[in-house]
Amino acid sequence: MQSAEEKKAYDKAYAKTPQKKASAKAWREKNKEKLAADYKVWWEKNKKELNAKSRVRMKEWVKQHPEQHEANTHRWQKNNPEKCAFMRKRYRKENPEKINQIARVWRDENREKVNSTAIYGRLGITGEQRYKIIEAHGNKCDVCQCELLESKLACVDHDHATGVIRGILCHNCNRALGLLKDNEVIIQRLVEYLRASRAKDGR
Repeated sequence: MQSAEEKKAYDKAYAKTPQKKASAKAWREKNKEKLAADYKVWWEKNKKELNAKSRVRMKEWVKQHPEQHEANTHRWQKNNPEKCAFMRKRYRKENPEKINQIARVWRDENREKVNSTAIYGRLGITGEQRYKIIEAHGNKCDVCQCELLESKLACVDHDHATGVIRGILCHNCNRALGLLKDNEVIIQRLVEYLRASRAKDGR
């Protein structure tokens, strides 16, 4: 009579034989629907733990293979542009505060790069040149003359057709001009409307 250890060794050896493999394959084909259903139930029951373990293993692998991970990521992004764009858009939508915080930290840590890079590429000026233009305009809005105490409140206004810089505006004036689509006729009508309204009121 075989001992437990001998039976275990025999079963292990038999499992590797072609006959056993063929038998197992035939059984799986016959019962694939049951296996799929059982696996689905098992996955639902254990998915939190499995996902947690998978994330831990993935983080460890990334630490050990940073270059390969970066190459794999770039290759996947290149081969799946639409899916990648969708995932990025969804992540930004679900994590706006985190995205803004990351951007602020990066700008603070790379202030020199921000100032020397053509962040206004369409206008052909760098961040440093932008600051000089704002200073040349006395740190004031060209329209309402409000003080632009912080450079981030200043907008470099330009002609959207030619790209030529027209001046420096505060956020409100720049937004108003944009909403009116740079249309002089509409702007003039708006002025006339305000004058007529004040005339009725006796002002």
